[in-house]
Amino acid sequence: MRFLTKKQVKELVTLSFAEQARREIKGRFPKRIRLSEHPRGRVVYREADILKWMEDPAGYKAESH
Repeated sequence: MRFLTKKQVKELVTLSFAEQARREIKGRFPKRIRLSEHPRGRVVYREADILKWMEDPAGYKAESH
């Protein structure tokens, strides 16, 4: 399983961080994974989830992990 940073995801999907967050809240973008308990801690995304989103952005629905 590979993980991507927020910066790597932004380069792939060309959505702003704010738009990614809005879609994530609505379940229309993959959920981030927080690597620490700190509110400003590092977050990553599963590469497979991002690739799945890229196949059909309009029809994507986030799955629970």
